[in-house]
Amino acid sequence: RIWPSEAVLTVRKSHKVIYALGDKLVQKEKREAMEEKNGERSRKSILSLLIRSNLLETNASQRIADRDIMDQINTFFFAGTDTTSLALGWTFLLLAQNPEMQSRLREEILSVFPTHEDCEPDFPAIDNLPYLDKVTKESLRVIPPIHSSLRVACQDDVIPTQFPVKMKDGSETYSVPIQKGQFVHVSVEAFNQDKTVWGEDAWDFKPDRWDNLPNAVRSLPGMYSNIMTFLAGPRSCIGFRLSIIEIKTFIFVLIAAFTFEPVSGIEIFKMNVVLTRPYVKGQYKKGSQLPLN
Repeated sequence: RIWPSEAVLTVRKSHKVIYALGDKLVQKEKREAMEEKNGERSRKSILSLLIRSNLLETNASQRIADRDIMDQINTFFFAGTDTTSLALGWTFLLLAQNPEMQSRLREEILSVFPTHEDCEPDFPAIDNLPYLDKVTKESLRVIPPIHSSLRVACQDDVIPTQFPVKMKDGSETYSVPIQKGQFVHVSVEAFNQDKTVWGEDAWDFKPDRWDNLPNAVRSLPGMYSNIMTFLAGPRSCIGFRLSIIEIKTFIFVLIAAFTFEPVSGIEIFKMNVVLTRPYVKGQYKKGSQLPLN
């Protein structure tokens, strides 16, 4: 804190920019809400609905402070943008690498909606497509956009372990003591691909595994389908339902209209850069890329 590093200074500067922008949005929405007449609503964005609901709250103690609203804006910006787009990108790559699965998914979509260009199916109809559902779940399991997360212990506790943990003195224990304030690293990808739970083929992309899951999987925690992609518990992803809607809708539209193929001579690898991003082998300095034909 006395001599902050360049990285710390960059984070602080970024926070100032984020909250300055958030404050402008909040004040703008407040002005528009107070200028409206007879309860008319000119906008229906998540932020505008939040502001208007907050202003209508008669109990001052139940109102959300502007700072808390800006924290929510921060969540909207960073938790719900790259994550969903990355999930889509990885899904199309997996389907490109498995053309028979891609063809099967396309056949399912076109068999239900043969006149795709002329119809506008609602989401319940899209959500009920069984193979699309399995492809979505399996993609989110194999390559979760969020590789891992951190949690802070609010009190002293003990984490039980399935296997023995060797301590510094050479002894073994089946529990790890955690002190208040310590960080706990939650590996989402390891949780989703644990071979002792999912089977020896846990690292493979196999949508049909969802027809017959091992019993061990069914007892796993998780906000969505026993996987940790959206985390679990009170700090789990608040927008996971919207994310699933977006992912399935984009897959539905694009797979029905296009065929995706890998680019010859290009190797894509995963890199944990805040999120799990695709890079082309030998072209790291060009930034995240995911070329497909």
